[in-house]
Amino acid sequence: MDSSVWRPVARGVVLAAVAVTTAVVVVSGAFDQARPVVSFPVAAPPPGGGGTPGDEPGTPAEGGTPDTCADAETAWAAANKAQVSLSVAHPGALVEGFVAARDALVSTTPPAEIAADWHLVAGYLTMIADAVEEVGPEDPDGLVRAIDRAGAMMDVELMTQSSASVTAYLRDSCGR
Repeated sequence: MDSSVWRPVARGVVLAAVAVTTAVVVVSGAFDQARPVVSFPVAAPPPGGGGTPGDEPGTPAEGGTPDTCADAETAWAAANKAQVSLSVAHPGALVEGFVAARDALVSTTPPAEIAADWHLVAGYLTMIADAVEEVGPEDPDGLVRAIDRAGAMMDVELMTQSSASVTAYLRDSCGR
């Protein structure tokens, strides 16, 4: 299939993923509610995890404590901000945006109440970020194909529901 077919498909996948996540965050006001974090980011846990909940990034912490909520709100806002202006017309920004969004979510410990939804959204972002990172911004046609392949494995409805659940929890349950 030539790039004249792949480009619209890939644009649609990217725009759908970005639009859903951004719309949920903007409508909820979560952008305005994030508080700065007073800690240094840490690396994501190795595959297979281990330890007890909350002792490593990426493992759910018990309850929405103020620190856990602040970290989650900050990461969620950063991930959404990183995706605001993504376009295959700007391949460098596209790669950087998806990678920044992935890194923000996978390096943060979500509250236990939203851990499943958080990890689902982070998993989808990881699929896209890994795909575009592997191709790199030097190959726009390759980016289009990579996004299309990753998008074909996504359940957009499930991602929309999980994103809305995380946003609602951060808005309604984190110290509010």
